[in-house]
Amino acid sequence: MRWVFALLILLVATEARAQIVNVQGQLAKAPETDKVIGQVEGKLDWREGNNPIFQIGGVGSILMKRGKLLALVLAKGEYGRSQGVNLSKKTFEHARFRYALDCRWKWEAFAQHEFDRFRRLSVRAIAGTGPALQIVNTKQFALLAGAAYIFEVEQLDERPGTSDAGESTIF
Repeated sequence: MRWVFALLILLVATEARAQIVNVQGQLAKAPETDKVIGQVEGKLDWREGNNPIFQIGGVGSILMKRGKLLALVLAKGEYGRSQGVNLSKKTFEHARFRYALDCRWKWEAFAQHEFDRFRRLSVRAIAGTGPALQIVNTKQFALLAGAAYIFEVEQLDERPGTSDAGESTIF
């Protein structure tokens, strides 16, 4: 029955257009017992003189295990400016929740938001949910296969002179 379900998912699956960030490596670091793990990193680059530059950025994540629930929240941001010109201005957030239905089957739900002025991306937001099958799970190697329904909204900025100014896409 499980293989019929997995085959059905493969047959009805369509192409995902959004850039989904691979967080499986971080989820693999989940503790075996109930615990919360956090990490914060920051960067600052400030130079004066002939080539003045100011760049600031950071990333933070929280990984939580509570019983059958595993949750990850990740946020990144970056801003850079030099001689009155923006070099970077972007944010990214991702949240993923995995619930163990039994020893092999999991259910995942995720949401993601992205803004990147340099790529003219006013907003890209996705949300999805679906089943996952833990095929192999050892300390040396883990293999998880899943399928998810994903809803995506993308909006480009309205910069004049571009053929796709303000274009919106909903999948």
